[in-house]
Amino acid sequence: ALNRIGLRVVMDVVYNHLDSSGPCGISSVLDKIVPGYYVRRDTNGQIENSAAMNNTASEHFMVDRLIVDDLLNWAVNYKIDGFRFDLMGHIMKHTMMRAKSALQSLTRDAHGVDGSKIYLYGEGWDFAEVARNQRGINGSQLNMSGTGIGSFNDRIRDAVNGGNPFGNPLQQGFNTGLFLEPNGFYQGNEADTRRSLATYADQIQIGLAGNLRDYVLITHTGEAKEGSEIHTFDGLPVGYTSSPIEIINYVSAHDNETLFDVISVK
Repeated sequence: ALNRIGLRVVMDVVYNHLDSSGPCGISSVLDKIVPGYYVRRDTNGQIENSAAMNNTASEHFMVDRLIVDDLLNWAVNYKIDGFRFDLMGHIMKHTMMRAKSALQSLTRDAHGVDGSKIYLYGEGWDFAEVARNQRGINGSQLNMSGTGIGSFNDRIRDAVNGGNPFGNPLQQGFNTGLFLEPNGFYQGNEADTRRSLATYADQIQIGLAGNLRDYVLITHTGEAKEGSEIHTFDGLPVGYTSSPIEIINYVSAHDNETLFDVISVK
């Protein structure tokens, strides 16, 4: 109904974990169909829980198929216009690419849907058992360049707010007073904080240019560098996209504090 009145609808999809597993749980479904097949296990045979609980294994053929088939169901029968993938980095890249291809093949004449307008994006975090492609090439930020699939930009978030959601909450950033209005939490001497603020400014400019890896920026040191040559404090490239469509810039989301609270506490 929303679609019919002209609104485009994006659905948050959580394919990376199950609510329950095993033969007895009331909400255990897939694990009862083929016990042990749909979940990802460690070398000791225990179920991986880094995605909350009961991580799914899209590197397995029928998990991959289930995800793609389900997306097609939502697109064709409910006219969903976009999908936001929870922990996309825990889903294999080939699954994401198959999903995009299948959705884009939908036509208005045959399916009542223009698949070319369906947008895919998600949380491209690279951590836990899938980190560094340990289970296959995953849907993490650096792997998705050139796919046309978007990922959330934590680089601009951390530069604007300061620090990161897992560090000391008093770490300041570009809009929370770093160097200019110190809050009493030691973040280095005056030269250090001035340099950090200038570095954050570079990262924000890359973000405003779509986080393009080949965007050329004159940095705070006066050097001309491409986005991929500018790095975060953790050593990751700031620019990693091939197109602005592959980035979702944000400073506040459903995780962690709101922007108002972040500014207040810092």
